Parts: sequence; C-alpha cells; structure tokens
Amino acid sequence: MLKYLINFILGFIPRRLPKGMTEFNTLVSKIIVISGLPDNDSTRNLTAQFILHLPMSVYYLSPNFIAKQLVKAAAMQVSTQVIKDTSKTTPNENTQS
Repeated sequence: MLKYLINFILGFIPRRLPKGMTEFNTLVSKIIVISGLPDNDSTRNLTAQFILHLPMSVYYLSPNFIAKQLVKAAAMQVSTQVIKDTSKTTPNENTQS
C-alpha cells in the first residue's frame, strides 16, 4: 500500500519519455503499480503503442496520465469483447423458432 501511495504521488510529476529499455521497463513498472494492470506483454505492448501515438512535441508525460489512459483502453477492450460475445448469442429476431 505504501509503495502504491508513493508511486501515485510521484506519478503526478512529468517524466521524460524513455530512450532505452531500462527506462521503458522502469516506466512500465511505475504504471503497473499505479494502475493495477497485470505485468505482462499485453500491458507493455499497450504502453509502447500509446507512446508511439503521442504527438512529436510531447516528450515529458506523467506516469499517472499514462496509467489512466491504459486503464481506459483496457476497459474499452473488455467492453468491446462483451458486446461482441453478447451480440453473437442474441437470437436474430427475424428468424422463426
């Protein structure tokens, strides 16, 4: 809990975007603690894609901002899958039983 609180407070301070794997892994570790997302390839891939889509003028960003964006993206991914799954199981109203 204390590690989360410290990382959360320090997460508001904008940091330079990573230039190497060590910096990237450190950033992802902070984001994982703040967001509660799992430490897996999917989270690392999502973080890398988020950084790739940032405007060229952005080179400082707070870990809290990135964590919020990743949590939102994860929620959207789950919601999309639920919608797909439920629409497949819903019977077509035009067919007769």
